[in-house]
Amino acid sequence: MSSLTRRQKEMGLVILAVLFLLGLAAYSYFGIYTPAAMQNFRQSSYCPLNGKC
Repeated sequence: MSSLTRRQKEMGLVILAVLFLLGLAAYSYFGIYTPAAMQNFRQSSYCPLNGKC
């Protein structure tokens, strides 16, 4: 038998779920939002040489 109580198992699942959601948020931010923001920044940057930057 397991030495963990039901409450300890539930707390472990809650902690794993929180870590999963934090990982998903980090993946979404660094994998999707940041590249799109950088692309928009590059396209909208001021270029004094008529687009030949």
